[in-house]
Amino acid sequence: MPEGTKSDAKKSGAAARTGVGKADAGQSGGKGAVGAKAGAGRAAATKSGAAKSAAADSSAKQSGAAAGQTSAAKSGAGKGGGGEAGDSKSGAPGADGKAGAKRGVTAEQIVEAGLALIDRGEKLSIRAVAEKLGISPSTVYARFPTRHHLEQAIVEYVLKPVPLGPLTDPGVEWTAAVIQFALALRDQLLAHPRVMMYMISGPLQGPVATTISEAMFTALARGGLRRQARAHGVYAVLVQVVGDVLLEAGETDGVPPLPPESDLVKKRRSRLAGIDRKRYPRTAAHVDEIAEWVSVDQFVWALRALLVGMTAG
Repeated sequence: MPEGTKSDAKKSGAAARTGVGKADAGQSGGKGAVGAKAGAGRAAATKSGAAKSAAADSSAKQSGAAAGQTSAAKSGAGKGGGGEAGDSKSGAPGADGKAGAKRGVTAEQIVEAGLALIDRGEKLSIRAVAEKLGISPSTVYARFPTRHHLEQAIVEYVLKPVPLGPLTDPGVEWTAAVIQFALALRDQLLAHPRVMMYMISGPLQGPVATTISEAMFTALARGGLRRQARAHGVYAVLVQVVGDVLLEAGETDGVPPLPPESDLVKKRRSRLAGIDRKRYPRTAAHVDEIAEWVSVDQFVWALRALLVGMTAG
């Protein structure tokens, strides 16, 4: 209880006792009027003491409430200050000067940032990806321990949209299914041609790549190919697609989107027009066909010949 409240209570109690004392004195003196006055004084003193006690209680409650509110306000301010300090700490620049407020980036965002660097022909590195996203390299490392892990994740990301339905659909003739799949894979890789270098830098053993192989095995088994022919066939188709994309992308700067097929064919034909016909007569005789080696028709022709050869093996 506050000191002021205690003092008021003591005074109220003293006043009450004084009144009682006066009344007793008046009664013992035999003076009725004085006794009556003393009784009135006692009653008044009692009421006064009660009133002061009530006021003291009210004052104490108000004082306590005010103290509680002040304490709560201080506590809230402390918590608020702590939260801001925490946010400030978590968002403080790291060693690379980047704010940590973006530490909630997803693995997919990191992969997409890496793919964007590759598509532009820039060097892929953990630091370059972190710089692009405005985060610390440690945030990238938390999701991808090494650059190799990031490279493989990017390859998987590029392969994932390729539809596999025709390969696993028993209602689709197996060669038609393989050709549909191969064309879709070719288009996807031509959209990100520089990713090819990461595809051939190590084994394709991620879940997406393995799912593609499984679907390919399903289609070749549906075609009645023998066990060994199926194993060789899956790899041969993938090599056909990858080789075609590498050679076509080699006709460009490799930065997507690549020029349309017609422009590539025209450019090749113009370049082949200057060939030495005496030295290379047979090649000169097929300039038009060679110019179209980067075409879809050439790709499908080669793939059909490959599939027919599988059935003979």
